[in-house]
Amino acid sequence: MSVNNNKFKSRKMEKKLITVITASFNAADTIERTILSVICQKKDDIEYIIADGASRDETMSVINRYREKIDHVISEHDNGVYDAWNKALKYAHGEWIIFLGADDFYEPDTFDTFRDFINSYDTANVDLISAKCRLINYKGKELRTFGKAYNWELFRNGNNCLAHGATLHNVKLFAELGRYDIHFNINADFEFLLRRKMNGLFIDKVLLNMQEGGISYSANGLIQCYRIKRYRKSSDTVHNIYYLIKGLTGFYLRKFFWDITK
Repeated sequence: MSVNNNKFKSRKMEKKLITVITASFNAADTIERTILSVICQKKDDIEYIIADGASRDETMSVINRYREKIDHVISEHDNGVYDAWNKALKYAHGEWIIFLGADDFYEPDTFDTFRDFINSYDTANVDLISAKCRLINYKGKELRTFGKAYNWELFRNGNNCLAHGATLHNVKLFAELGRYDIHFNINADFEFLLRRKMNGLFIDKVLLNMQEGGISYSANGLIQCYRIKRYRKSSDTVHNIYYLIKGLTGFYLRKFFWDITK
């Protein structure tokens, strides 16, 4: 079921600068923080869409608490995060699209920073505008920051320099390249950005806080990246295996040190 929150709103929506999309499922413990990080700095040029996959906890109760501040809510069964994103994209009116996890939250000046940056550069032929992300644990303690400027050679070989949750996607990409392939249930965002070389700009600033535990940052996520690179033929076999081993080694080492420092 898709619900347009404001019944007095015109069906013909005006164009927005940025559309924020959140996919949620059983996220009652964290989604309020996520929503507040958007609506507390939301202006008329920002659109917010939430696609919930028929949560069985109190997620929808939390969403309903802020419904007047959310432009569109979808509440129905889906086939995972990327299916939810694809559904939400049908309702997006932004020139730029960004995806915010249901347990992540923005810095207070995120939209002002993006807005000022877009207004300062010629972005007509830009596909991506990325920034940095702060990884935190469930207590809010900073673990590390990540996110670098987009580099096709590094990216296609599996060195995922982008902080995806802090990356604006030009809406034209979805008209050109289609939607996310939901068969890649962990890293369809990576597969999408491998479909061609992108033109990217970078903001050297932390704009997103991401809570650890996302399935993309897992052994299964790294293995799926390996399979995606084989599917897209973006990297030769030797480099693909090298980055898989490197990624798995780094993942388990970080997991070990995080566990003993908690």
